[in-house]
Amino acid sequence: LLLSNMDRKQEKKLATFKERLFTNISHEFRTPLTLILGPLDDLLQRKKLEVPVQKGLRMVQKQSKRMLRMVNQLLDFQKAEAGSLMLAPQPGEIVSFCYDIFTLFIDEAQRRNIDYTFEAEEKYLSWTFDQNKLEIIVFNMLSNAFKFTPNGESIKVAVKKNNDQFCEISVQDTGRGIHSTEIDLIFDRFYRGKEKDATTISGTGIGLSFVKELTELHGGTIVAESNGVKGSLFTVTLPPVVLNENGINFSGEQNSSQHIQTNLNSMNMQEENDQVNLEHEQPIILVVEDESDIQQYISDILSPSFKVITASNGVEGLEKALEFIPDLIVSDIMMPEMDGIELCKKLKSDKHTSHIPIILLTALSDMNHHVQGIREGADVYLPKPFNSQLLLVHIHNLINSRNTLKELYAKRVFLGSGNFEIKTFEEEFLFKLMKLVEENISNSEFNNDELANLMYMSRSTFYRKLKAVTGMSGNEFIRTARLNYAAKLLESGNYAVTEAAFEAGFNDIKYFRKRFQDQFGVNPSEYKK
Repeated sequence: LLLSNMDRKQEKKLATFKERLFTNISHEFRTPLTLILGPLDDLLQRKKLEVPVQKGLRMVQKQSKRMLRMVNQLLDFQKAEAGSLMLAPQPGEIVSFCYDIFTLFIDEAQRRNIDYTFEAEEKYLSWTFDQNKLEIIVFNMLSNAFKFTPNGESIKVAVKKNNDQFCEISVQDTGRGIHSTEIDLIFDRFYRGKEKDATTISGTGIGLSFVKELTELHGGTIVAESNGVKGSLFTVTLPPVVLNENGINFSGEQNSSQHIQTNLNSMNMQEENDQVNLEHEQPIILVVEDESDIQQYISDILSPSFKVITASNGVEGLEKALEFIPDLIVSDIMMPEMDGIELCKKLKSDKHTSHIPIILLTALSDMNHHVQGIREGADVYLPKPFNSQLLLVHIHNLINSRNTLKELYAKRVFLGSGNFEIKTFEEEFLFKLMKLVEENISNSEFNNDELANLMYMSRSTFYRKLKAVTGMSGNEFIRTARLNYAAKLLESGNYAVTEAAFEAGFNDIKYFRKRFQDQFGVNPSEYKK
């Protein structure tokens, strides 16, 4: 048992190291790419550029964006490997979406004299899908087709709704085909087919495997067909996705229940759906700036790494901060209606937003403004003109500091309300939460919604506040408290496993045993001994 625990700790340590490594590498690449793309966009907006210069700059821009997509794909691949990649579907129009990706390969097709066509039975097709992940799927399918299609051949992309009302995206080529001995292996991770006829850059061996994972994450399927002599056809089939307050529902005969059940415990779908519905893969940053050009420039700097929302003055900034509960705020000081210092003061004194790091920007060089901004709770004060790389470094450092604080607060949850020292708004917030959960610990019906109501917060605001402070959702918080309480009952020696589970609010003993094992590394019976 001791050896098993040590192995588990080593695996967790290695997984954490790999995740940090991939994240750090991605961020290191994103920073210079952002600084390349920003000035490029500025240059390309100029009307007096000569045609050869403009053409060259657009090529640099295209390849820089391609590299950015590859960096994002690398990070998503690591998340998929760790089992933490989540779907973030949104309603959209899928035909034009696929066509936009199709156009990225037009230059390549022209250069190699490939007959490159796009077909769609319907001009518009509304669908709900994760745009970032579907872009990776389609881009990889096209990259693969161009890789194995010789000059002078053909590639066709088609989008349609089939008779079962599923959306089909297919890429068909007249390349060298896939041998019957390979067709069952091409979706295996790190499998590399024979590439003697490959025309373009060779890949890493994770492309099609990753495409399959992302497709299945949508509840869909991907199929490869080939006669082994010439040509191949890859078809991705996506089921309709319904978004509702309970999360994601894949409808249709295929219903992705098998896929979901491999990732989620059916007894625990609500808490996981909370995360799918509300959690953002990228941190949210609110930019409050009244100068539209500067607002756009800051948004351009941040958007490759973060989800950016904007406001044009302090009043609007305060409203959006309370609505979205961002992970960080970048605000100007000199603004109409409410300046940045007043905004900072109001945010830091409100229990909903007190935890949010704030960066103040100003063209004023007066030290008094600097001191006043810091006194009102600003975390960083940057004078204009500011260095974009420095701004990004400050943002990453502040978010990393918040993550460290999350871990500290999460550990305090294990101590219970009786061992909690209140010094900040966040500590007072957690103390109230723990008291409420402890008072309802035996009530198996007590859940995230009731907890949010008792805290006088909306469901989404409560989720983002708790997630920002502890890294947990409401149901995770309640479950953790229940498991800790059950552990204390078992330690007393006066309770059997079943009794401790029911006293802690668990109705399903099998589910209780699994979650207890996950949290403490041993099952309840072993823990009791």
